Amino acid sequence: MAKKNELYPKDTPQVIRDFLNYLSSVRGRSDATIKEYFLDLRTFFRFIKQYKGIVQDDVKFSNISINDIDIDFIRSITLSDMYEFMIFVKNERPTYHKSNNTTYGNNSSTRSRKTASIRSFYKYLVSRNLIETNI
Repeated sequence: MAKKNELYPKDTPQVIRDFLNYLSSVRGRSDATIKEYFLDLRTFFRFIKQYKGIVQDDVKFSNISINDIDIDFIRSITLSDMYEFMIFVKNERPTYHKSNNTTYGNNSSTRSRKTASIRSFYKYLVSRNLIETNI
């Protein structure tokens, strides 16, 4: 996991690191925003790997590594996959993950932020000519 002074783990894929560094250095986003974007992208890629059957069913969601995410994997993600992710976030993710008494399903503002994080990431990739299509 990341050290206290790091915004994301060292084994974060380079393409995600570049995006987060861009947000920090060029776009001037706060450290808190960078951390949330990382968490949103990590959740998204963990879900996609699980949904596409890339990880075994018995692997705990929080143990799914994203360190192997690359441009080819990102290109394989479809709009339908994104919709599946949003349903997952709405129905299966806790509103507050550290609470023992939580209702499931992120609230609408959290889902909107997750969507904005992913949208911003894909927009960045298209602007850098790393992918052709923004889902």
